[in-house]
Amino acid sequence: MHHRHHEKLEKVLETFKEDGEKRRYNDVSFREKTLILLEKGFKTFWSYKGWIALDIIGTVVIVALYYYVSFIVSASEVEKAGYGADFFTFALIGIAFQQYTYSSIQVFSHEIRYEQENGTLEAVLSTRTEFPTFLIGVALLSFIYATYFLICSFLVAFIFFDPFITTNIFSLLSVLVLIFLSILAHICIGITSVGIIMKIKEGDPLIWLFGWLTLLLSGIYYPLGLLPLYLIPIALLLPLTYALDGIRLCLIDLPSGSETLLSPQVFNDVLALLIFITIMLPLSLKVFRWGFDEARKEGTLHAY
Repeated sequence: MHHRHHEKLEKVLETFKEDGEKRRYNDVSFREKTLILLEKGFKTFWSYKGWIALDIIGTVVIVALYYYVSFIVSASEVEKAGYGADFFTFALIGIAFQQYTYSSIQVFSHEIRYEQENGTLEAVLSTRTEFPTFLIGVALLSFIYATYFLICSFLVAFIFFDPFITTNIFSLLSVLVLIFLSILAHICIGITSVGIIMKIKEGDPLIWLFGWLTLLLSGIYYPLGLLPLYLIPIALLLPLTYALDGIRLCLIDLPSGSETLLSPQVFNDVLALLIFITIMLPLSLKVFRWGFDEARKEGTLHAY
């Protein structure tokens, strides 16, 4: 009896030993790593419950602010731009979707600096976790937050202020395509900024410049027609200009109906985003690789 019990114990120990060895020598999957990084970010986010409550209140206040501002702003410029809506609907779309731009541009550089300041970046990258996996994992929560902000903004608007938004399924699917292309275009800027930060360590002039130009010139709060003529060429170099134009044409419920990807103007916006991505993606990866290699060569991945 004792001998049989001993055999069972040995079998259990051998099983645990085999599982432990497999876990030790086999890589954790990409999905598991990204979910772990997402969980880590969510726990950090959820620990600031007071900030979360203030953020929800802030979302309501922002939407309400632009609703009441619309009473003193003429809609003529909005109509002249071809959107056929009031200022509130125009501004609502701008502020609701800009969070994706912020996430795409700044999340990578902010996370890199955070990990460098806490001395954890080099420890993570010394494991089998590749840098792209790490970047995707830490960025997921930011894009989930951008989606939450978008949904909350539109919910507040629909419950209290009745914006001119379409329910056409083809138009809404077209918006999803434009969001994806906009995120991809701005991620190129974010990846470039990471390469710069890993090399120079002190701040990021690219994000500062690109962020302010986007805020001022891409039509988030007002139509491009209000800009001086000499600023229009700069506005036309910014991907958010095309993303917001296409999204507004697809989302705003015009008397003639909302647009889709098959509409000439929306198609032109998509084409402009694709051209931007085609040019910037290989360039951004090259800058990223340069910064990463330089930081590894100098042994300063952990430093800020």
